[in-house]
Amino acid sequence: MRVFILGLDGLEYNIVNKHPELENLRQKEYGKLRLLKECLIRTKEGDLTPYTPLVWSTIVTGRLPEETGLMVSQWDNKLLNLLKILTIKTGFDKLKGKGKILELMGFKKIAWNKNNYYVKNVKTIFDLTSKSIQVNVPTVDPNWEIYFGKGLSITQIKNKAILEFINVSKEIKEEIKKDWELFMGYTRLLDVFGHVAWNTQELLRMYQKADTLVKELKELIGDTCLFLIVSDHGMQRLEGTKHGGKHSLHAYYSSNIPLTLERPPAITDIFHIVKSFLSK
Repeated sequence: MRVFILGLDGLEYNIVNKHPELENLRQKEYGKLRLLKECLIRTKEGDLTPYTPLVWSTIVTGRLPEETGLMVSQWDNKLLNLLKILTIKTGFDKLKGKGKILELMGFKKIAWNKNNYYVKNVKTIFDLTSKSIQVNVPTVDPNWEIYFGKGLSITQIKNKAILEFINVSKEIKEEIKKDWELFMGYTRLLDVFGHVAWNTQELLRMYQKADTLVKELKELIGDTCLFLIVSDHGMQRLEGTKHGGKHSLHAYYSSNIPLTLERPPAITDIFHIVKSFLSK
């Protein structure tokens, strides 16, 4: 059976569950997707939060970051990456400003892309079939950028997120016409607006855009395909702000086919769910 995955960064279970009009985001089975502590990092304020590249790497491989070799950031120097691992184990990774010092010395951080996995012979869901297509998937697509809004105003960030959503949606609809068994597309629209427009009608409108996209894609694909919606985390209110949001400690999943799982799924389960349906 063919499998289509739509990755919606920052899609929050409580918002989808609260608004009956978001029926396309719910599908036949939906709920919270369990995150794992290995995919969390500590913020400057001391809170634990899901880190986008680590969560998506676990989703597409079914394995934890320590198994794939992916770290919060990687350098174009093997010795530096070895030292980074050692400093994490000894606690010296908390030294502030070391990244900027290394960049000034001429070292560069390498881009997240699927070739990173092959260093340790780690398979991704895209290796499960020779007919796979991905669009803008974190840690897989070399064009995906993590520092999305660096140096931009809130208005510019919003506009950039909407434009990316439009472009990604268009690309998915074009690529979906090709021959594939596994397809995955991704957008960060809900994450961006979740951070800067929490608990507003503007945020709800973005959810409605995502809901409409799901409806359009399902009409294009048909009903003989597993249609999975997955997020890397949800969103919740950022304390001390009116419309600021921060990552919640759960993710989200939705399936057009009941998955008949023995327990609530974790992010490591997505790989195995995809593998199981591809073999049907």
